[in-house]
Amino acid sequence: MAHVHAQYLKSDLNAIAGDVDRLMKDVAAATGEEAEDVHARLRGIRERVSRLERDAGDRVRRTVDRGNRYVHEQPWVVLGGVAAAAFLIGLLGSRARD
Repeated sequence: MAHVHAQYLKSDLNAIAGDVDRLMKDVAAATGEEAEDVHARLRGIRERVSRLERDAGDRVRRTVDRGNRYVHEQPWVVLGGVAAAAFLIGLLGSRARD
């Protein structure tokens, strides 16, 4: 599930980065001091988006690693939770048929 959210975030950030690149090209075609200011601001935005992408990826990796470590350290607790959930789903499913 976290991997899916990370992929959506990454694709959104890539789309934003692409938009910024197109804007930078448009601004480069313009002339004057204002165009240079806008260009510099857009470059800053692109750098911040890249940093956000890296930070989000790092956070997702740390969360997945923490979950993986917990499952390996506490397999019986996780297995018990899965068994309890399966039992409840089975119980609810059998009541729905009655």
